[in-house]
Amino acid sequence: GGVAQATAAAAAAAREVYKGVPAPKRVRVDGDADRFVKKELPKKLMIVDGDDEATRERKRRQIKAFKGKQRMAEMDAEQNAKKNSWQSFQAKAGSKKRTGFMTGKVGKKDSMFRVP
Repeated sequence: GGVAQATAAAAAAAREVYKGVPAPKRVRVDGDADRFVKKELPKKLMIVDGDDEATRERKRRQIKAFKGKQRMAEMDAEQNAKKNSWQSFQAKAGSKKRTGFMTGKVGKKDSMFRVP
């Protein structure tokens, strides 16, 4: 009776184990790595008054995907610009093997205790 139903419910609950949600996939965006050009939303994705509910929902999802890709492309371009500027700075800084070129005391080879 009641005990059999309770154990059946417990067994069903045990089978339905929460598995978690996978991490969001990072969308690889093709195009120029350093420049980002914001694109216009395509005309075919515009929601028109004549669209039925299923079409509206599909277009809404496609608009969301389009905007997400744009956001990723913008972030990629920003990150690549930062990376390139840092790498070019590192290349310049590493090539100059001069004493204290950051401090402005270029080529000072005398002792700091020397009396004039």
